[in-house]
Amino acid sequence: MADSSSSSPSSATFVASEWIGCGRRFPSPAPYHLLVALRAVLKIPLIPSFDIPHSRVSVPALIDLALPSLDSTKNGYPVFLADNPEVDELSYEGLKVPALSVITELSRGVKQAWLDGKRSFILRHISTKRLPFWLVNFWFHIHPAVHTASVWRAALNWCNSLDHIVQLSVENALISLGWKQSVRWAIGSGGTEMQNLACLLRADWINDSVVGSMLCVLQKQLERDSPTSRSRVLGIDFARPLSATNAAFFNTYCKKRAPKQYEAGELLASGACDSVFY
Repeated sequence: MADSSSSSPSSATFVASEWIGCGRRFPSPAPYHLLVALRAVLKIPLIPSFDIPHSRVSVPALIDLALPSLDSTKNGYPVFLADNPEVDELSYEGLKVPALSVITELSRGVKQAWLDGKRSFILRHISTKRLPFWLVNFWFHIHPAVHTASVWRAALNWCNSLDHIVQLSVENALISLGWKQSVRWAIGSGGTEMQNLACLLRADWINDSVVGSMLCVLQKQLERDSPTSRSRVLGIDFARPLSATNAAFFNTYCKKRAPKQYEAGELLASGACDSVFY
């Protein structure tokens, strides 16, 4: 069996007879002409329905797109075949997008399978039909958008259970944010991707408007459920100057720590409240 580490094609131009079905291992690093030939095999057909969402598409617009659904199976066990595929660009719709672990496995295996003369693969939990290699490339590029849309959809469904003012604040915040945009947020100096930030929706958010809306709702709930409560939930207008001057004052405030020049200090010192939360 010939090996690419000990011999190489005689020409810098890809010649199928020198590579395909010759028992060669896919080299690393691979020569440029081999990569060009592989890209041609994996090229996604130019069909309008295959458009990958642009990074500047907003989160609400992404959720409204007719994206395929995700499959949750973590192990795929693909079988590569020498037969031509049965699925093409006109019949792919309706197939689920595999889990990222399965796509990664396919991405690694398809290169060697191509050199071995294979032309299709079967992934039984997705379809019993023979699938084309370019579908691996399509899944690789569409998976982030599908996953992000799924996470945001779940997060926004949770938001729908909140007060209407919070829902509006969330919607307004998302309109100007691209689904792939990195967002700097209050904690730490690093950035976080949109799909990860969505998971923080229950605890943190990306602008003062949404946080302020949530705090107002909490105060309303406190007043409704415990009208005689001696606790108060302060809004974002209190926290902004406080955090700018003394970052040590957060969360729960007590009488001996809250300065009188701030609203918290006045509420506690006057005896109007026993505890103040932000």
